[in-house]
Amino acid sequence: MKFAYVIDLEEGYMPLHEWEMEKRIDEVRVVIEAPNRVTADRMIKAVLQKSPNVKEYDGTCIEHSY
Repeated sequence: MKFAYVIDLEEGYMPLHEWEMEKRIDEVRVVIEAPNRVTADRMIKAVLQKSPNVKEYDGTCIEHSY
């Protein structure tokens, strides 16, 4: 299954890459492949655990595999 997550960033986020300098970044979108929603949520939580600039995040299932 695939899950799309939108991660809202705090104001004052400092760009890390040159391509980010040209536009204001206030959210990031990622897609995670996992066997179920619980696993996907745990994966994204682990990745964002030490990210001080994350305000909140939310995910949605975008592809089921039957």
